[in-house]
Parts: sequence; structure tokens; C-alpha cells
Amino acid sequence: MKEIEKYIEFHDDIDRCDFRIAVLKQDEVDKGELAEVEMLKAKLQNEILVLKDAVSEENLYNADLIRISYISVFNNYIEGFAVAKNIGKVVDLDQSMMNHGYLLGMLIHDLFGVLKTAGETIPLSYFMYSSRKWESTLLLDAITAFREKIMQNQFHNYLQGIEFYFEFRQAIRQIADKLRTDRVIY
Repeated sequence: MKEIEKYIEFHDDIDRCDFRIAVLKQDEVDKGELAEVEMLKAKLQNEILVLKDAVSEENLYNADLIRISYISVFNNYIEGFAVAKNIGKVVDLDQSMMNHGYLLGMLIHDLFGVLKTAGETIPLSYFMYSSRKWESTLLLDAITAFREKIMQNQFHNYLQGIEFYFEFRQAIRQIADKLRTDRVIY
């Protein structure tokens, strides 16, 4: 659904503006660029308000389809962790890719796929397993907790699905930060 994609795009653009503003405020030379970024942020905030009305309209069936699809994605990952345990391995954090921590981004990508199709498509990820240990319980616990959270409540509009996605994405960022601090990923 285009409104959902646009809402997420504007939200992320506003976050980038906030980051850029924080950087530019540190240097007096960048006042002109700072004013441009602040104007862009104000424009984006106005545009996102229009979209917020559209995604906030009650739409029980379609919004809850997103919730059910999220649960399916979470179940797929939980099953992947169970398989790893049964074979005496762990879910490979890098998924045999060059990008360290690829598994974390893979999950976010899967949830985004659910959102942009309004729950019509459920990504089914396949997992690589390895002997390389990492604190996989960080991710498994987060997935389980978020799954339990949405199993208790129905989504009434698209905005609830979007906000849940942002909340989960932030939790994944915190896990990534911890793994970077522990030098598991760089």
C-alpha cells in the first residue's frame, strides 16, 4: 500500500534530518545548510501529517492482516531457532553473507515486506546454521516478546502496524549496538 510506504519513507527522512541538524548545529559555518535541512524537515512533517490521517482510519480486517502476517514471520524465525537447537548449531548471524549481522536486517526486511503489501505477502526466510556462537537469545527473546505482545491485541488501523514495526526495528538496533559493543559484528 503506497500510503504505508510513503509514511515510512517520510518518517525515516525526518530521522535523517534530525541527525543532520544535530551535526550541523555543532559548526557555526553550516548555518545556511542548517536552515535548508530545518525547512525540509518542516515540509516532511506537514506531508506526514496528511498521511497519518489516511493510515489512522479504522480498517480492522486489513490492519489485522498485517498483525497476523507479523506473527507468521515471527513464528518462522522462532522455528528456525528451534531447528538450530535440535541440530546442535545456532542460526548464523551473518547468514553466510559478507555483511556481519545480516540476520538482523533480514528480519526487518521481512517485516517491511509485510507492511508494504498490507499483510498480503508473508516472506518465508530460510536460515543458514553454524557453529559460531553468539548471543542468539537476544534476538530470540525479542522476537518472542514482540510476538506475544501482538498476539494479545488486534490492530485497528495501519498506523498501529507501522508503529509496531518502528518499535521492533528500534529493538533490533539495540541488539545490533550490543553486538557491536561486544565486537561480534562491526
